[in-house]
Amino acid sequence: MFEFYAKTKMLDDVRWVNVTELFKTGPVPFLSKFAGSPEQANVYLDRLNRLWQISERTFHQEKITGANKSVDEVVDIFNRVNSGGTKLSKGDLALAKLCAQWPEARAAMRGYLSRWKEAGFDFSLDWLLRNTTAVATGRSKFEALDFERHTSET
Repeated sequence: MFEFYAKTKMLDDVRWVNVTELFKTGPVPFLSKFAGSPEQANVYLDRLNRLWQISERTFHQEKITGANKSVDEVVDIFNRVNSGGTKLSKGDLALAKLCAQWPEARAAMRGYLSRWKEAGFDFSLDWLLRNTTAVATGRSKFEALDFERHTSET
C-alpha cells in the first residue's frame, strides 16, 4: 500500500518504508528493521526487492508533442493514460492553460464565484471559464484558448 507520510500512523511501524530511501539505497539497509521471525523478514525482503526492481524495468514512453493537438485530443490522451485516476475535463485543461499565462486566474475566478454565490447566483467554474473564453476570443469552445496559435496569427 502506498500512502503519504502520516506521522501518527507510521512513525513506529517498521512496515512503512520510505520509498525514496528504498530507491536510493536498495532494500538491504531496511533488513535490520525487521527483527521478527526469519519467515516474516523474508516476506518483507521479497516485497522490498520487487518494488526496488521496478527501476530496472523498461517502460514504453510515448511523447505527445506538437501545437496541432486539439483540446479534445489532449484530454482524451490524458484520460486514457490516467485511466485509474481523476478524469480531466476540457475545462480543467483550459484553466491550466490560462493559469500558465495568468497564475492567479483560479483564485480570482473562485473569488468571483464566491461573491456571486453570496448574492444568490450559483455558477460553476466551468461556466465562468467558458464565458471568459467567449468574451476573450469571440468563441465559447476551449480550443479558442490555444495561446500559442493565436499569438502567432496576430
